[in-house]
Amino acid sequence: MYLPWTPGLYEKFQARYGYDMRDHLPELLYEVDAKAYPKAEQTRHDYWTLLAEISSRAFSKTIADWCAAHHVQSTGHCVAEEINTSEGGQRFRLIANGEIHQHLKYHQIPGMDLLTDNSPYHLDRTAAWYGLLPGTNRVFNITAKQCCSTARYAGAKRAMAEAMGVQRPNTGLDRQKVTYDWLAGCGISMLNDNTLLYSMINYQKIGASNKNWGQPWMKHYSIFAEYVRTMSKFAAEPLQAKTCVYMPENTIRACTPAAHDSIVTPDGVVAEPLLATLDALLREHVDYELLFEDILREATIDNGALLAPYSRFTTIIVPRSIFLPQDLADKLAKFAKSGGNLVFVGARPQRGARRMPDFSQCPLLNEGARDFAAKLTQNVDRDYKLVGKSARDVFAAYRGNTLLLSNQGSTKATFRLETSIPGAISAVTPGDDKAQWKFDTTKVVLEPDQSVLLTFGKRVFGGKSLSYNLPKATTELTAKQWEYELEKPNNARPCFEIGLAPNGESLDEVKCWIPCGRDGRHGLDFSQEEC
Repeated sequence: MYLPWTPGLYEKFQARYGYDMRDHLPELLYEVDAKAYPKAEQTRHDYWTLLAEISSRAFSKTIADWCAAHHVQSTGHCVAEEINTSEGGQRFRLIANGEIHQHLKYHQIPGMDLLTDNSPYHLDRTAAWYGLLPGTNRVFNITAKQCCSTARYAGAKRAMAEAMGVQRPNTGLDRQKVTYDWLAGCGISMLNDNTLLYSMINYQKIGASNKNWGQPWMKHYSIFAEYVRTMSKFAAEPLQAKTCVYMPENTIRACTPAAHDSIVTPDGVVAEPLLATLDALLREHVDYELLFEDILREATIDNGALLAPYSRFTTIIVPRSIFLPQDLADKLAKFAKSGGNLVFVGARPQRGARRMPDFSQCPLLNEGARDFAAKLTQNVDRDYKLVGKSARDVFAAYRGNTLLLSNQGSTKATFRLETSIPGAISAVTPGDDKAQWKFDTTKVVLEPDQSVLLTFGKRVFGGKSLSYNLPKATTELTAKQWEYELEKPNNARPCFEIGLAPNGESLDEVKCWIPCGRDGRHGLDFSQEEC
């Protein structure tokens, strides 16, 4: 059990808020009776707000300022970037970071981390870095958006993702390609292809060691690199987002005691309303950004629109922000009164403001309702719409004057594209600038992993790509048993299924070499029973 602390904290807290935090330590650590401790939520909110400011300025801003003074660029990512539905997930993120946006906004290149083969459409179950609870894949919307939205407001030229590392050694470039479709659409314009090693020194047969030169596809890596070049250029264009989702950081701070055995205030658990909201916007193909406390505070209102840096939003969605300070509540009320589309999910604000505005005229949606996604998006401004049941697994993002369509599913997607964007539409295969053709919106067909970039008003040249029209060849293996031996000391090429240990095939050797971890799984993804 611990609380983040720094020299001078008590004095800074007293100067900022006018009371001594040492008189309120129980509220910071544990859930308490609201009648006995009426200022508990306000105290937590004050504490974590100050801590986030101090830590981000002392650490991230110091590094970024030094880099700027020495003509280099600072990047990196935080830990515990997600808010998952597991017990303690909300607390872990808060204690580890304070607020991630506060750190990222100072860096010249805001960054994020994405371990193994994960996206909102796919959860890697071979290495459960993020858990295996139903709906866990939705957390990656937060991971990417809090980085890319921060970059947008900060005016950053690039946004970086450390991604695709610590994967199984037989993961192919096709999975990396489809993942970067999503990342680029979110705004990631710099890919740090994690564990793309340049040396065989200290080589070991673990997931982080041999994904490149140990793979037969490494000689084709330049094709993937060219694709990343095209998509990074696309990602650097501004997302045409007219919708934003307010991050309920105020509620997280106010309702989350720090002790690991404490309980988050029940109506302050934000995970499900937030994750359901982001997933609904993703599946309904609504371009959006996350809206942060400092951005809302500094934004202005103009005739039904929220004007933020490089942004103009006509819809603000607020998932379960039970606790909201007075100035932020007043700003949202002013937005709604001016004609903006203000939607609450899970609950309306109830505490935090001395005089909470009346939000009863603004829609309040239940994230568990069957028609939640339809109601959430029925009044949003949008430039395009994908019509068809199989479009659910198609990722779409409209950046600059280009629309990305990427089939993230495992089956063919057939749908219709409706758009109000003017100009003739032409398509290009990412990474192959010569493969362009006039695009038919009435019947769009995308094979699994296939993506296209649509430009509006651009002259068409070249022919349609044949990349996804090649027949699949199959080979039938007739023998039921196979005998094989390794050409020692070649430990790079074989997959784990063949080469289990550096010097043999015995599972007993594997157990001694890398023991099972706390999660009951082996470093090579074998369970205790299998070992």
